[in-house]
Amino acid sequence: MPSEDGLITLREIEGARKNLAESDLGVIKTPLLKHVTGMFPQLPKSVDLYLKLENTQTTGSFKIRGVANQMKFLPDDVKNGERKLITMSAGNYGKAFAYALQKHRLSGLCLMPITAPQSRVELIKISRI
Repeated sequence: MPSEDGLITLREIEGARKNLAESDLGVIKTPLLKHVTGMFPQLPKSVDLYLKLENTQTTGSFKIRGVANQMKFLPDDVKNGERKLITMSAGNYGKAFAYALQKHRLSGLCLMPITAPQSRVELIKISRI
């Protein structure tokens, strides 16, 4: 439960971490490259740059982390197919959402704006949600 000021609590963070470890969506601990400022000559030498490679996640972005955590809390009527999940995204969340539904054999719908790139529409369509 968020604190009174609406901030996420340490307990919630620890719970989400546990959920990710138990998830069957293939969420991985992504590499962290340290001290990579030299790769970007336009940056001042005083910058100590770290890169977290979330692009190596199962679905290519960190969004699978949020989806995996959300899947842990699905109501029974969704799990047994009585109700569908619906989201709106033409980005990485939609991709992760479609992947999770396919993996869990759940039914859902991903609404996209008409401006969504056709490549993303096709990518989510092939997940058959």
